[in-house]
Amino acid sequence: MTQPLPPLRVILIRHGQTDHNKAGIIQGQTDIPLNDEGRKQARECGSKIRSVLSGSARSVPPGSSSNGADRPTPGGDSGWNASSPFSGPISAVYTSDLKRCVETTEILLEASGLDTKPVRTPLLRERFMGELENRPAAEGRQRCREENRHWDSFGESNTHMVQRLSKQWDTIVSRGLAEQQGTVLVVTHGGCITRFTNYLVNEVGEPFALGEHVTEATLRSPQNTSFTVFDVDRNTFQGTLQVFADVGHLDGVEKRVFNADESVPGRW
Repeated sequence: MTQPLPPLRVILIRHGQTDHNKAGIIQGQTDIPLNDEGRKQARECGSKIRSVLSGSARSVPPGSSSNGADRPTPGGDSGWNASSPFSGPISAVYTSDLKRCVETTEILLEASGLDTKPVRTPLLRERFMGELENRPAAEGRQRCREENRHWDSFGESNTHMVQRLSKQWDTIVSRGLAEQQGTVLVVTHGGCITRFTNYLVNEVGEPFALGEHVTEATLRSPQNTSFTVFDVDRNTFQGTLQVFADVGHLDGVEKRVFNADESVPGRW
């Protein structure tokens, strides 16, 4: 008797740290490269993938780091549901075409030993933030208050951002299901991950369920190179958010929770 295929697994990865991230400067679609810390994070991200694929990753209790220290990992299980971290092999890789994502993708693929050719697309870019880009987040917040303006009035609207992310998501999922892909990696931006995750969980016609270790309160500001894991059932097309913003692979590597690109008032 043929065994049913496991769900299609889509793993969203935020790019590594940039100098703008570290300084609290809004990036949007400004094309900023990784800094040295971001490259280190990307290598650790790739090493995590290699260890899971080789079967050497061990299960870690939710909220714990992989060395046993009590370091929280927001909404996450450092083992990514360790009994089945990937639904089959990594079949496809997608990335935003901005430098910080492309470089993250190249480094993590090399560190993981994968030879999959990534698909670059502008649909996975961070929200364009117009006049606020290359400005400190504090200045952006002050300007919104002083001018009594919503962040949506600067650059790309929230609605348009969700529409283009949805278009790319539909392509990824439909192709993954049609080709019986196992796991798909998607390297994108913090604002995209937060906004689109909230959209899938709260706003689509058939909202995604929350996994055992995820709560809505945790769906904010994924850290650099964090993993967010979705499963899509191949028969019902129902989705589940299994893990949000796990950074268990970054033991001993700098982590930052604050994301300037998500700090403007009225974000949601």
